[in-house]
Amino acid sequence: MHVHYSCPVYYLKATFGLGTGDAVLEIPLYVNDSGRCLSFSYQISSPRIQLVVLQSNSISINAEVSAVRTYADQNNIGGWNEVNFPLNTDVRSMQLVAETTGVTKNAEYLLVDAVKVDLCSKKGT
Repeated sequence: MHVHYSCPVYYLKATFGLGTGDAVLEIPLYVNDSGRCLSFSYQISSPRIQLVVLQSNSISINAEVSAVRTYADQNNIGGWNEVNFPLNTDVRSMQLVAETTGVTKNAEYLLVDAVKVDLCSKKGT
């Protein structure tokens, strides 16, 4: 039996310019088994923006950094990129944080869509 946890209403659109801060998408989850991954599609428009993926469990109040995606990590710059992040076995929430790593002068953006939790694929992240 193939079971997945879908989060179809979650998406993140962060537009950066002068004087803007980070954007955070918090996703409450209940994952208590191994072999699960968080997958989503994303676009990053600038080398001065990165996406940080954090996960929290029921024991720790602090979120743990799972991965960071940058402009250079994209296979399809200007288009959608797919990614999978392995989840710990006791995840209670995920955070996707769009943050600037330098001065943004023009309107620049980060988009995240099609967020879901499913069995990890064999091909990895």
